Amino acid sequence: MPQLALALLLGVTGLAMAAPSETDVRRVWQILDYLSVDYAGAVQGGKVIAQSEFDEMQEFAQTARTKIAALESKPEQAALLKEADDLGAAIKAMGEPTQVATLATSLANHLLAVYPVPLAPSAVPDVVAGAKLYAANCAACHGAAGHGDGPLAKQLDPKPIAFAEKDRARQRSVFALYQAVSQGIEGTAMPAFAQLSEQDRWAIATYLGTFSHDAAQVAEGEKLDHRARPSSPAGLTWSRCRSRTTS
Repeated sequence: MPQLALALLLGVTGLAMAAPSETDVRRVWQILDYLSVDYAGAVQGGKVIAQSEFDEMQEFAQTARTKIAALESKPEQAALLKEADDLGAAIKAMGEPTQVATLATSLANHLLAVYPVPLAPSAVPDVVAGAKLYAANCAACHGAAGHGDGPLAKQLDPKPIAFAEKDRARQRSVFALYQAVSQGIEGTAMPAFAQLSEQDRWAIATYLGTFSHDAAQVAEGEKLDHRARPSSPAGLTWSRCRSRTTS
């Protein structure tokens, strides 16, 4: 499992105690999302199988708590901090991956309920454009078909993510992919593509989600998208941005 160390700088605006921006909340959410997926690469059967990754998981949990404590004060904040403490304790006790993933996901969902931020694009992304952007910006590392085997992959440590891996895709939401494209992943060769428009970043993230689907699943998704468009461009298809990329 690649080591992932997230750069989580708390952005502030204005003078002293400014309200949190959407970026602050999204970054906390990103920590919890990565933690829920990657903890399984650190602990199995109540034992640490990768010490460096286990150390990172503990750091992630503490960072998430610190960031939550720094958000705008709200009545529900105390409950969020309690959940963060429970998550940290479960990791310290080398809890099972399913337990940690459940705690992390629950906290992430509660965070967004208290500090709402948009999780879906304002319009249905252009997957065709996403394919072209991927070929130009991502394929050299991640491979033309998303197997993590691009011509530059051999030079990279950790290796690029293989988006075609179904098991990993089931644990990643389109929003998580959008976050990675937008902010990059510190400690890896994955850069931020902030120079691209928000629309283009959503297009890439959506295209990444297609690698783990077979042709039949893609065709079914296109049908659902077509049905959703007449009444609501963001309707059925993009309500699923909160769910994983595959069922």
